[in-house]
Amino acid sequence: MSVRPARIFRVLAFESTHAALDAEALLDDLGFDVVPVPAPAGLTANCGIALRLEPDDAGRAITYLARAGIAVAAIADVEDVWIPSRKEVFRALRARVSPPLLFDAHS
Repeated sequence: MSVRPARIFRVLAFESTHAALDAEALLDDLGFDVVPVPAPAGLTANCGIALRLEPDDAGRAITYLARAGIAVAAIADVEDVWIPSRKEVFRALRARVSPPLLFDAHS
């Protein structure tokens, strides 16, 4: 079993679970690879959910969230092992399953 190397990610924390879930939905709809993670200890936020993004995507994400009225309570860089987003997992699954297996017209 190979060990994945740790990388630096940017984590956005929010004041409420509702804000975190709204932010995840918005960023996912906009095509960001966002992964919900437990908020790191020490972040000044009232919510236990944070969103992990690639550092290069964080600035644009924060801009879109601000335009949508979703406030980011705290931002931190964390070292973490890469975990695929749901979008990446579904993309990989679709690539492995041929289209005829996805839908059986005879059943």
